[in-house]
Amino acid sequence: MNVSQLFQYPLKSCKASEATKLEIVATGVRNDRVVAAMDAQDTVLTARTHPMLLQVSARITDDQLTLEYPGLEQLKAKLPDKGSVERSFRMFDHDLTGHTLSSEVDLWISDVLRTDAQLIVLKNDERPMLARHNAKEGDITTLTDASPIHLLSTASLEELNRRLGRQFPIHQFRPNVVIDGCDPHEEDNWKEVRIGDCVFEVQMACPRCVLSTINPETGVADPQSEPLRAWAGYRKAANNKVNFGTYLIPRKLGVIEVGMEVIVMQAGG
Repeated sequence: MNVSQLFQYPLKSCKASEATKLEIVATGVRNDRVVAAMDAQDTVLTARTHPMLLQVSARITDDQLTLEYPGLEQLKAKLPDKGSVERSFRMFDHDLTGHTLSSEVDLWISDVLRTDAQLIVLKNDERPMLARHNAKEGDITTLTDASPIHLLSTASLEELNRRLGRQFPIHQFRPNVVIDGCDPHEEDNWKEVRIGDCVFEVQMACPRCVLSTINPETGVADPQSEPLRAWAGYRKAANNKVNFGTYLIPRKLGVIEVGMEVIVMQAGG
């Protein structure tokens, strides 16, 4: 098995940014989901309610955030330093702190989302993971929903597309790591994998929500709620959630690259 594609998402819910290599840090992929859009009520905005975010391109280079959106001028903003204005917010049962950017950035993201909004950069680029997500004490992530890293196999996607007679793109399901060379859903049964020098503990299966039904190119949800409805027929778990792909926690850090071998160090029994 090998890594076939790598993606990161500097802004939570933004367009997938494909890479040939990724640096793996304790929180997952470096600069992955360290920025989020916030409304005036300190609520984190995602593509579930604001699908326009799926068409925002975001990248971080050194200390600069670059943003692009169809119809708007490219915007570059310096990432905040320790002396920048701080703002408190709450996400997934945690009180967090972030740094705001400039008024120019606020206006730009407000134009995209058609509501008063700001971008906030997570302070220290980390937050505690939740125990209910099978995290151990001390495990950290960024502004991800549940886990530092999401892995999906092309075989699992091909099985979905075969069942529905459609061609869903891989980035609709927002993985960080895509692998070739295994059977459909084989990743469900792994407990520990190695890619290059990096070692990952398999945290849990990835439960799917309405975001998986939204076309990332158009921002429009599927009228038949696919593929959620199809998954309910063959991917429903005992807790009535539907799972697709798996979550990973990095245990040994380093760099992973497209083409690297994926080695299952421990599988489930």
